Amino acid sequence: PTALLAHGLATSKETLFRYGEALAAAGFTCFAIDLPGHGASSHSFSFDAGVRTISTVSHSLGSVDVFLGHSMGAYAGAESVREGHLHPKLFIALGALPKLPAQSPPILLLAGRFDEHVPIAALRAQRGARLVASSWSDHFFELYDPTLVHAAVEAARSAVGEPMPSAPRQWYWRLLGLVLAVLGGIV
Repeated sequence: PTALLAHGLATSKETLFRYGEALAAAGFTCFAIDLPGHGASSHSFSFDAGVRTISTVSHSLGSVDVFLGHSMGAYAGAESVREGHLHPKLFIALGALPKLPAQSPPILLLAGRFDEHVPIAALRAQRGARLVASSWSDHFFELYDPTLVHAAVEAARSAVGEPMPSAPRQWYWRLLGLVLAVLGGIV
C-alpha cells in the first residue's frame, strides 16, 4: 500500500518523518513531499500550487491508499480530493479540520489537547469523522506524539485490510536521546 504525506506551513517533508517511518515499518511505501515554497522545493509558495503539487504527485503514483496531511498539508489535500485528483482509502488530518465533500474517503482527525490551531471542541463536533486526541501535545508536538502516530498507523492498516503489526520500540531510544540532548544543552 502507498501513503502520501504533506507537511504544514513553514515546515518541510522531514517534519513528518515519525509518521513516514511508522507507516513504512507497517508495510507502506511512503512518499513525503515538499510543498511549494518549503524545504527543497524551488517553486514559489501559494496554496493553489500546493494543491497542484499534491494532485500531480497523486496522479504520478497511480493510486494513494492513505493521505496524511499536517495543518496546511491537510487543507491542500482536501482541496485535491474536492477537485477529484486525490482518491485515498483513508484521509488523515493532523492538526486540521479540512472540509471534504460528502462522497469522500473516511477521515481520521488527529490532534493534541493543546492544539492552538483547531480547538478540540470543533474537531469533536465534526460528523462522519473519527477523532483521536492526545492528552499532552500542541500543534507542533502532534508531529512527534506516539499516541497519534500509533492511531494513524492502526487506521491506515485497517483501511487497506491489513492487521496491525507489533509496534516498533526505537522511538523510546530517540526520545531518551532528545531528553539527554536537551539536558546537556541546559547544563
